[in-house]
Amino acid sequence: MAAISFSAPAQTPATQPNQPVTDSEAAKSGMLMDMRDSMTEMRKSMDAMKPSGDIDYNFAAMIRAHHQGAVDMAELKLKKG
Repeated sequence: MAAISFSAPAQTPATQPNQPVTDSEAAKSGMLMDMRDSMTEMRKSMDAMKPSGDIDYNFAAMIRAHHQGAVDMAELKLKKG
């Protein structure tokens, strides 16, 4: 099995993880709340799925909902970010 390593660019204080959002435009647009709503909808879709007895089908159905959530969030970023 091969190991894969990804290097991240150096982070500045402004890009540290878990920093509060201070961009007034993002706050005005409600983007943070919209992103949270999108995540909530994604989780609801995944939680509502009933096991089919086929692990491959279950995985594909859940990953589809997960990726749809990512698409929805990317669209929000394009519209409001």
